[in-house]
Amino acid sequence: MARTLPTPAVVPRPAQFADRQPELDLVSRAIDHSRVQGSLVVFEGASGIGRSRLLAELGKAAQGHGACALRARGGELEVDFDLGVALQLFEPRLSAVDPLERGELMAAAGAAAPLVSGGHLDGTSRDAVLHGLWRLVRNLAEHQPVLITVDDLQWVDRASLEFLVYVSQRLDDLPLVVACTRTTGEDGPHPDLVDRLQGGPFARMVTLGPLSVAGVATIAGGEGFAAAPRDFLESALQASGGVPFLVKALLASARSAGLTVDTDPDRLATLASEPVWRAITLRLERLPEGDRALARATAILGLEATIARAALVAGLDHFTA
Repeated sequence: MARTLPTPAVVPRPAQFADRQPELDLVSRAIDHSRVQGSLVVFEGASGIGRSRLLAELGKAAQGHGACALRARGGELEVDFDLGVALQLFEPRLSAVDPLERGELMAAAGAAAPLVSGGHLDGTSRDAVLHGLWRLVRNLAEHQPVLITVDDLQWVDRASLEFLVYVSQRLDDLPLVVACTRTTGEDGPHPDLVDRLQGGPFARMVTLGPLSVAGVATIAGGEGFAAAPRDFLESALQASGGVPFLVKALLASARSAGLTVDTDPDRLATLASEPVWRAITLRLERLPEGDRALARATAILGLEATIARAALVAGLDHFTA
């Protein structure tokens, strides 16, 4: 199948999007290379590290690169919604095209057509549905390269994960790039399929690390702390661990407290942030009771915490902890 793709271009860094140019360039190159072979990239990182923002920027970049961008996101409360993520990918596209193209796409979808049109499958075999969704992707990719982005892979429903695995095994002759994110430390209910997806023949894992001082400076400039001295930025980096969400929350708290770039940088470490507390609380609620008890004990002990001491305070067996 002959394919003509747009001339590759380096994607410019969006405003206040720090330290992620290498990842943007990676997917840009993958889209260009998809004329030869498709690929899959899984970006893994801690909560708040900027995974969702990265996928959003990748989608914008792909469209500027002449690609069709299909987006979806896993959700903890929707993980039992069969093929829910697959629907997220295709429904907006099918709604946006003209009736003629929609008819072509529905014909390509075959057994999956009732699903993507809002109907019911009525006992259609899973294999037939997966193949129909694959044919739909192929049809889209005949006209332009396709980027599929899926956020929070660990919370994707099983059937949609099976579809992604199905696609990942067939990237050798299709202008298709799949970019997903996975939260470090969250396995979700289907880790076997997530691991299988990551272990596919065209897959690549990329770990999203913490921000650099320059990355913190980029965020600080957008939060009212332009031209902050290096010791201020280093203090913000240390207090936040280089996590973009925490950097923004910390600087917002600093602004609310009336701090300026001339303030003693050590004061940053003393600030509390309501958004951070909410995020921590939500994350802790996902954990088993024993893990929550261990977290509470660690918070009580502070710098004196060890696993043995925290287990004792939490009333847990040392080996269990």
